[in-house]
Amino acid sequence: MKVETEIAYFNRAKKVRDLWSQIWHAAYNCTFPNKDIYMQMVAGTQKNGKSGDMTGQIAANRFVAMVQNGLTPLFSNWSILKPGNRIPEAQKSQVTRYLQGITDQIFEYLHASNFNTVITEAYQDLVIGTGAFLCLEGNDDKPFIFRAIPLQNLILDESESPDIHNVWREYNDVPVNDIQLIWKNAKLTADIKMMMTDGANPKINLIEGTTYDLDKDMYTYRVISLHNNEVLLEIKERSSPWIIFRWSRINGEAYGRGVGIYALPAMLVLNEMVEYDLASASINAFPIYMAYSDGVFNPHTTKIRPRTIIEISRIQGNVPPIMPLPQAGNVQYAQIKIEDLRDQVNKIFFTDPLGQVTDEKMTATEANIRKEESLQERAPSIARLQVELGQKLMTRMLFILKKRGLIEDITVNNREVKIEYLSELVTLEGLKKTNSVAQMAQILQSIVGSQITIGAYKLPKLPEFIANNLNVPMDIVNDEAEISEAAKQQQQQAEQQQVQLPTPPQGGQQNQIRGIPG
Repeated sequence: MKVETEIAYFNRAKKVRDLWSQIWHAAYNCTFPNKDIYMQMVAGTQKNGKSGDMTGQIAANRFVAMVQNGLTPLFSNWSILKPGNRIPEAQKSQVTRYLQGITDQIFEYLHASNFNTVITEAYQDLVIGTGAFLCLEGNDDKPFIFRAIPLQNLILDESESPDIHNVWREYNDVPVNDIQLIWKNAKLTADIKMMMTDGANPKINLIEGTTYDLDKDMYTYRVISLHNNEVLLEIKERSSPWIIFRWSRINGEAYGRGVGIYALPAMLVLNEMVEYDLASASINAFPIYMAYSDGVFNPHTTKIRPRTIIEISRIQGNVPPIMPLPQAGNVQYAQIKIEDLRDQVNKIFFTDPLGQVTDEKMTATEANIRKEESLQERAPSIARLQVELGQKLMTRMLFILKKRGLIEDITVNNREVKIEYLSELVTLEGLKKTNSVAQMAQILQSIVGSQITIGAYKLPKLPEFIANNLNVPMDIVNDEAEISEAAKQQQQQAEQQQVQLPTPPQGGQQNQIRGIPG
């Protein structure tokens, strides 16, 4: 794609992005106001001063922690390579152990990178709807370099395809001297070098993006200076460095919609209700008084606020010269409405999986059922994140490691090798399979007894089956051949012990031993 064409695509996509600015501004103001770049303030300014209620901010932070612990827990292997359906059954155990070694190697490099700090920023943007970061190639010691992309600077090209191929980041006012600090291999053009004369450090606008060539199946990563529409850096490869993931998506929209947008109406009303409640509390704490005056009460100029006296005309009758302003409204109703709105926000953010625990005697079974119901509510979004985040990131990391020769060349195509995500949902399904096997054994034992129940299972395969479903590392589990050999040795030892046992006395000798006459 020519540079002029790419810039035209960028400008078209930017116009679509700008349509989201109003709703993003409102959502950030209620959840992460300090990340709201639409508030143009000087550095160090507090941006959350207008938030009357902190429910949205607290819920958003708890949501980020929940998603990170559930999808990409710190310093854990949250994904694994496993053999596909084309691997013969007799070789699956050996291949599984081999792929686990590669998985461990991948995550060793990942944990040594800056991934855990970058992913948290991306999850904060996921609250609004779309998380994004770059997975760039480093060196042999640290092959992965991650860079968070703020949602407000993310430009996505709309497409009917569920995959996002054309992506850009908008850089405004980048100091010229910083360009090669951000992109080490960038080549400054003659025009830019002329701008740096006499120690000057002017600022220019850049775009960093990737476009996809369907015919060649090739991604082109570029850094383009909008000062002169010239390319400062270009890399062509068969893998995109962009990881874009969304909580949910509506057909025809490239950007996602997150819990922060779904809860936005309730959060806006909640902030307004809290503001009214605070005003009512201020009036109750510091009442407004009415006092007689020769003037005439003017409702257009009178300000009703705490610690004020409203001048009114004298009223006929025996009344004091100064009296409190009668109170109106129902404070209890406002409190009930505020609690109801807070409960709605917390439910949308999944911050309370156990619900309102009113029974102190809640059993562990009931608590597990509530947790499972909450997990099932999140299942559609979790499934999307497994594909858009987990699988794409693993595929990108494999590409980089193979390119640098740090691992052997393996093909991930769900036939020979597949990527399996170790999320809460997958772990729950594995636990259900394991419990089904145990439940079957209990039922069989109650019907036909222990001996037939043992004979009904292929015992050497059970440990590996359970380990796979419960995500137990295979390096601590014996394979089928080792288990069969161990069972054979135990049987031989039992037979030898039976042969060595002394023969019990017969007839009268037995009676004499017991002290009974023959």
